Amino acid sequence: MRRCAAAVMALVILGALGRADDPIAEDEKLLRSQGIANDGPGLLDYFRKQTLSEADRRQIGQWIVALGDRRFATREKASKELLQRGRAARPFLRAALQAEDPEVRRRAQDCLDEIERGPGSHGDTAIPLAGARLLRQRAPAQAITVLLAYLPQADDADIEETILETLVSLSPRTGRVDPVLLSALEDSSALRRGAAAWVLGRHGEAKIRLAVQKLLTDRAWEVRYRASYALLVGGERSALSPLIDLLMDVPLSRAWVIEDGLYRLAGEHSPSTSLGDGSREMRAACHKAWRGWLESHGTKVELARLESTPDRMLGFTLGIEYNTSRVWECGLDGKTRWEIRNVQGPMDAWVVKNNRVLLVDQNGISERDFQGKILWTAKVSDPNGCQRLPNGHTFVSSYSSVLELDREGKELYKHTIPGSNAIRMHRNGTILYVRAEGIVRMDRSGKQLGTVPLPREGMWVGIEDLPNDRYLVANSGSGRVVEVDATGKILWEGKVAGACGVTRLPNGHTLVAAPMHVVQLDREGKVVWEKKAEGYVRRVHRR
Repeated sequence: MRRCAAAVMALVILGALGRADDPIAEDEKLLRSQGIANDGPGLLDYFRKQTLSEADRRQIGQWIVALGDRRFATREKASKELLQRGRAARPFLRAALQAEDPEVRRRAQDCLDEIERGPGSHGDTAIPLAGARLLRQRAPAQAITVLLAYLPQADDADIEETILETLVSLSPRTGRVDPVLLSALEDSSALRRGAAAWVLGRHGEAKIRLAVQKLLTDRAWEVRYRASYALLVGGERSALSPLIDLLMDVPLSRAWVIEDGLYRLAGEHSPSTSLGDGSREMRAACHKAWRGWLESHGTKVELARLESTPDRMLGFTLGIEYNTSRVWECGLDGKTRWEIRNVQGPMDAWVVKNNRVLLVDQNGISERDFQGKILWTAKVSDPNGCQRLPNGHTFVSSYSSVLELDREGKELYKHTIPGSNAIRMHRNGTILYVRAEGIVRMDRSGKQLGTVPLPREGMWVGIEDLPNDRYLVANSGSGRVVEVDATGKILWEGKVAGACGVTRLPNGHTLVAAPMHVVQLDREGKVVWEKKAEGYVRRVHRR
């Protein structure tokens, strides 16, 4: 009886822990803190209030024009009015950056800069993200209509993608199609046309997909991309050619997404040619290689490999500050969700199953709860990295060794290495460690398999393996963060002073751990998100 009661209590505790990290509960909590109702009608009301009417659009357009008025007072009033609109005015202001009048361009840029510096410039995305995710759960009538109307105001890639996922979730692949989606295929807004194509392209009925195929020649590349990708998910092999052709036309950040999708489709038959730096010559070579692949393998490829968008991350960023004895996690709004202090020189950490934190510090390796309570531990000398492997084993590294522990903490093997601060087990089971001469690859028996050359400079301190034999490495001395292929060719580069830990996100952005902050770089190397820290952030991960 006592044993039964203990088991029940354990389940209760585990359930409570699960609820503490329940993303739905987190979204509900956030919206309640902003006075937004969590039920279906309340969520719809929030998005309706955030949606610009045609009158609103006309008024903002008039203020944009007034930025160039000959009267100073009128220009000042227009700037103030646009600032009051906040993020809703950003698409209009960005368009104004192309105006002929230099005064309009200058004031538009000033407004954009001020909006970005304002309170919640990044955190304000958390509210519509939470709202869109909860609408997926609540599924009230009119949700599709309301979200389609709101979409042009999203003005953020994460919000747009989350809304698209919600629209797909709310739209069954068989049976009746919401007439609002069918109408949106001909909407004046490219975002709405693309959203409708994204949903209906994967529908089970051929006549619905036929209506989407008309958008494969749409004037907007965004619409052509959404239509071709969704049609492939829906089984329309003819959409492969338009998707490959987009490699020549779309911005580089989107071209990389298309290339990654094609790699998933092609598997072992993928061409070796990459987009590289995105130059016209590289694009042309890449396009030619994929056209050749299409001729050879297009009729055989399994389109199911492209199925849907991968599960989205929670948006929680984990930072490890070894010089402040602190491990923490924050949301996209930058607010700390939990932290563990007084850790003896933490070097790496991951959130693993059951809301546990796998952590290495001067005392060895341990699993803890979010309050820091140690639930499991094993003695390892001077560890500098760890990973929980798919089979439940744990990979641990130190400056001069690598080893693997089974589920009970028993050492399965241990190998000596010449010394490295950047060590990782590749997803294929190969062990990687970085030396001055490059990335050394080694199998689990300790046999060296080869080296990927890197620029000759010391202090390579971070590494992550990427799909298709690519690697992301960071150099704390120079601040360089580079992506290289298997030959050592640099495919992408960013720079963050003191760069240490690196993580590539599904959208192609790169998280970089550095002194006093974590930054997120887009594909152009621009900082698009930042989290201030108390000390030197050695490693960073996102889940």
